Amino acid sequence: MRYIFMGASRNCVPPFKSLLSMGYEPSRVFTLSREAKESSGMHPSYFADLKGLCEEHGIRLHEISSLGDGEVGAVEEDRPDLIVALGWPVFIPERVLEVPPLGVIGIHPSPLPERRGGAPLNWAIIDGLSETYASLYYLSKKIDAGDLIDRERIPIGPSDDVSMVLNRLGDASARLMERNIPLIERGKAPRVPQDHSMATYTRRRKPGDGMIIWSETSLQIYNKVRALTIPFPGAFSRIKGEKVFIWKAALVRGVPLSPRTAPGEIMEIKGGKDGWVLVATGDYCIRLLEMGKGGWERLPAGDLALDMGLEVGDRFEIFY
Repeated sequence: MRYIFMGASRNCVPPFKSLLSMGYEPSRVFTLSREAKESSGMHPSYFADLKGLCEEHGIRLHEISSLGDGEVGAVEEDRPDLIVALGWPVFIPERVLEVPPLGVIGIHPSPLPERRGGAPLNWAIIDGLSETYASLYYLSKKIDAGDLIDRERIPIGPSDDVSMVLNRLGDASARLMERNIPLIERGKAPRVPQDHSMATYTRRRKPGDGMIIWSETSLQIYNKVRALTIPFPGAFSRIKGEKVFIWKAALVRGVPLSPRTAPGEIMEIKGGKDGWVLVATGDYCIRLLEMGKGGWERLPAGDLALDMGLEVGDRFEIFY
């Protein structure tokens, strides 16, 4: 079977390795260019490095920012039977979808038709879900609406962050490739139309989605922090005119809370490697463990607070 592989985020690496180990070597691979990665706003650890694997197997690698006429022409020239697009953020034009007779397949990290759309892993954690799914499906003209092939459950524990869940997505995607690529090659794979009446949607992330609203509950703030931590741009707030990123937090119990304590108010600062900043929330308080002021800086929260001259009683800006 002749196929083309498209992959950009690191969750595409395990399934790509599985395909290679099964003897499926693509005619060419498309991935994101360095410029596209740097302009994405994502931490470098988000992205796949496919160069070594392609060199090892003698596969042509194209580093691109979009599927323009040249790239589409290369696809048409190859005449692949199948295109596998995993962890691939670049729009795939209809002209490409029509090339391979076995279709273009991808994986969406939600239980399709539920939660179609943007940033599904982030929203799953923000919404406090205990699981999601890797749904293998045929791409169609309408986003995330193509026929389903298979799916794999991905657990989300109460202390898991988005980086952990992203790794599980990669492992689940590998298992989906192992189960289904031989069936797709033989034309025996399931093809189940989605029930569009059951479709729900999540939207793409916006920069403002990372803003911490201290009047929300501790659980809501905690979920936002773990959903947007590295390799994503992070949850953030402002205090004394400076923007601060919150990379790690913890829920707490048994801390006495004065009725006069306002949401966003610092209740306690402890320096050192295992230090923290205790901050009041809309219903209780939360412990901030790792913070930074930019450039992916990630420091013990208490040390950064002390370096900034913060004190008990200072208050993070409150947004509603």
